[in-house]
Order: sequence, then structure tokens, then C-alpha cells
Amino acid sequence: MARYSILIDGFNVYHSLQPDLQTYKWLDIGRLCKSFMRANDTVVDIFYYTAFYPSHPPNPEKRKRHKTYLSALKHTGIVPVLSTFKRKERKCKECWSHYTGYEEKETDVNIAMEMFIQAFHDKADVLCVVSGDSDLAPALTAVKKTFPEKRLMVIFPPRRASRKLRKAACPHPCISLKREHIIANQFPDTIKGTDAKGREITICKPIEWKAETLKPKRRPPFLRRLRVAIRVLFTR
Repeated sequence: MARYSILIDGFNVYHSLQPDLQTYKWLDIGRLCKSFMRANDTVVDIFYYTAFYPSHPPNPEKRKRHKTYLSALKHTGIVPVLSTFKRKERKCKECWSHYTGYEEKETDVNIAMEMFIQAFHDKADVLCVVSGDSDLAPALTAVKKTFPEKRLMVIFPPRRASRKLRKAACPHPCISLKREHIIANQFPDTIKGTDAKGREITICKPIEWKAETLKPKRRPPFLRRLRVAIRVLFTR
């Protein structure tokens, strides 16, 4: 029997579902991770790292959907860990103009810190990281060298496999999620539970995440995509 601590990079998972898995954002990621464990293994902690995007103009419905999903995760015992976004100047690849964007900060640091805490205090035998972010490679390498008795596991979200993470985790296992894994591990549309005061609550899948309400995204015209490709080619 092994004790597992699972650390999930929420945005890395979320963006891996775009665009063809948009209707499967209602993901029971705890159950998904447990499906790769043996029957007699136990889960000590599951942490879900995320942040509320500071959209401009404000988009209260988007934040509401995010909070609803976090409520569903908490219902299954997952602990959300919130980080922040920082303003960052970006350059448009189409017109080369500059604009202000946002970049998530702290998630990789928070995951690295929690890995060391779990290993140092011997809370878990296996540290499982769900992410394809190569910035986590140094943390995996450091934990592996500092705590050689601990085992690592890396679960890559769809199309997010990283050679650096695979190398850092070696010889421990790395698993690449496929479409069927995502589809097979969805929450029911309605979740019944209780709040912190013991009152009954109902958590419903956001209607915008249902197949019948999703609008297909328009792709830019062929010539526009061609111009972008040429500009990128000549600016390398």
C-alpha cells in the first residue's frame, strides 16, 4: 500500500481541454488520478492550483463558472490553492503592436514547496504532479535527489507531454492523458452535498459547458493565418 499526494496544475489542465474537449471541463480530476493507482493505495491530499483571471472588462459569469467548478472539487475533498496574475507587456504576432496581458504567477513555486513539505514530513510515499509545465522539472529533480526514498509520478494533460519533466522524473512513471480518460471521468451534471454549516446544497454544471450551448469558434481566414505564419517565420 502506498500513500499518494496529488498536486494539480489547474490552468495547465484547463487549457489542454481547448478546443476539442470544451464540453468536458466538468472534470472529476480526483477520480481520474485515482484511476492510475492500485486498489490498496490511499490518497493523503489532493491540491488544485489555480487563480481567478483578472479579465477586462470584468466577466462575472466566467468567474462564477470557475467558482462553481472549485465548489465541485471541494465536494470531493480536493483543496484549491489560489495564486495570482501579474500584468505583462505582450506583442501581437499579427500587427506587432504592444498590449497588456496577464501571466499566472506562483503556481509552479507553490507546487514545488508543497512537494518538499510532503516529502520532508513523510506525509506521502508517492508525489504525483499533474502538469506539462517544464518549469517544474528542477523541483522534481531536487525532490528526487533530496528524498531518494520517495517515488514520483507525472501525469501529463492531453497534448501537454514534456521531455524535461519526463527526464526529471525518470525512472519514475509518466502518464499521458488521452481523450478517453477525460470523457470517462466527468462529474454528474448535478452534485448534491452540504456546505460548511451542514446545509444541503446543489452544485450544477455550468450551462455554458454543455455541448448544446457551446458555439463553435470562428477560425481566422486562410490569408490571415498565412500572413501570421510568414511574419513569425521572418522574425525568428
